Amino acid sequence: VEMTLPSLAAGLYREGGLSSDEAVAHLASAEELLRRAARGNLDPAVSEKAARESGLTAELARVFAKFWRAERGKVLEALHKRCTWNAHLEQLSWRVDLKAASRDVSQLNEATAVFELSSKAGHADGASPKDSTLRFEVTRDQLGGVLRKFKEIEGEIAAFK
Repeated sequence: VEMTLPSLAAGLYREGGLSSDEAVAHLASAEELLRRAARGNLDPAVSEKAARESGLTAELARVFAKFWRAERGKVLEALHKRCTWNAHLEQLSWRVDLKAASRDVSQLNEATAVFELSSKAGHADGASPKDSTLRFEVTRDQLGGVLRKFKEIEGEIAAFK
């Protein structure tokens, strides 16, 4: 069941004596306040100040801050899920290894970088979420080529500033 502001207002404010329009306006302002708190990841004390500045009474601002303190993590997680459709990088790990065994003696004691990229599944509808991990090794020359490409990308991004 999808909740709309008018149906929510009717259910919550019917006994309070507020008109439907007043209730919808109050809910809309509460929704906007919650959006601002989530968007800015506000500290509960800051959220209380923002609530007061939005026109809520001191008592209602304290109630909002208490709610935000208790539910902040859930709200931010829901917002993150709502905004993340595709897989995204969760963690990057790396280390440098020395080759101790090789068919070619010239490769012994050669340093290689070992990377591990962990991706977290997105939240696209209809897709079964799957996390994945990619592991690969690169030599010093290969790593140099990757770093040159990153510098090139950095230059392109800087050109847009």
